[in-house]
Amino acid sequence: GYTLIQQDKKQGIVNKKGHITVPLGTYDWINEQTENKGLISVYKDKKKGTIRLDGKVIHEPIYNNIDTDFETNFAVISKDEKYGIINKKRKIITPLIYDYIYEEFENGYAVVLEYDDNKNNKYGIINTKNRLVAPVVYDEIDIIDLEERNRQLAVVKKDEKYGLLNPATGKIIAPVDYLEIWTIYMDEYGIVKLLSAPEAGREPEYYKKHREDYQSSRPNQFSMMLGLLSWTPAFSIIKINGKQIIPPRYSEIFFSEPELRKNGYFVVEDKETKKEGVINIKGNVILPAIYDELSVNEEDDNDRIESIKVKKDNKHGMFNKKGKVLLPVEYNTIDGYFYETYKVKKNELYGLVD
Repeated sequence: GYTLIQQDKKQGIVNKKGHITVPLGTYDWINEQTENKGLISVYKDKKKGTIRLDGKVIHEPIYNNIDTDFETNFAVISKDEKYGIINKKRKIITPLIYDYIYEEFENGYAVVLEYDDNKNNKYGIINTKNRLVAPVVYDEIDIIDLEERNRQLAVVKKDEKYGLLNPATGKIIAPVDYLEIWTIYMDEYGIVKLLSAPEAGREPEYYKKHREDYQSSRPNQFSMMLGLLSWTPAFSIIKINGKQIIPPRYSEIFFSEPELRKNGYFVVEDKETKKEGVINIKGNVILPAIYDELSVNEEDDNDRIESIKVKKDNKHGMFNKKGKVLLPVEYNTIDGYFYETYKVKKNELYGLVD
């Protein structure tokens, strides 16, 4: 039991025995709300500090601001427009040298901001030992929380290019060579889809000019914009450990076929011909990108792929998930699956095949 007292606009604190623990006028203002572990904020000469209710000073009132929740055992402090980090023992972990600090070691690291000579924002990442795991050179850092894997990724941007790194270690997962980290897609495979930059001398001015408009207001139409470019996009896939699975030779890698994706397969589109094919999670070509259309048939009792139906030059055929021919690409139509047979049409005649 402690009580905040006030007299002649001066504040203090007394305990339940009536003993004064903080004399009147010691501070200009005392926050009566008790915060983390009994700490309360105090102010003197427009500076903030923290004390315990028994009057013990934890942080001298010399800071412009100091977080007092210590939920991560650390708190951001600021003084004279510079930011640093202290721990619960009042030890300065990160000196007051940054223009702002985000993510105060919630996951063992913090994003820091510095202004360059032109007052542009530059971002980096530090760990709890005050070591820069990512240098303060990036125009943007966006932390992606991968809940299914209990870890994070950092999408970094520099000079209009994007890359990926592990924010806890600074390990580069994808170099800053990409026009877009197109999709962070986390499933049991832990993969990332990337949009590669065009060849030198083919700078995508239309892309840069309209990218933010399409992403923010019409994200589902963003892929339509790619068709208006003077260069051919090239997508690739890497795993979050940095291993490239599919190199950037395809103008699209579709995530929209869930039956394929959850079995470790992806529909890809050739950069030159715009034809479609199928690749597995290891990067092996199952069906070459020579087909006009692809569709998937599932087994009745589970989500496994039963067959892949293709169309080429108005002819239809069918393959299994290993790329083995089930029906050659020579039929006008292939319909349904009835009693373990397919209804097919060829040269104006119909039949059933198993």
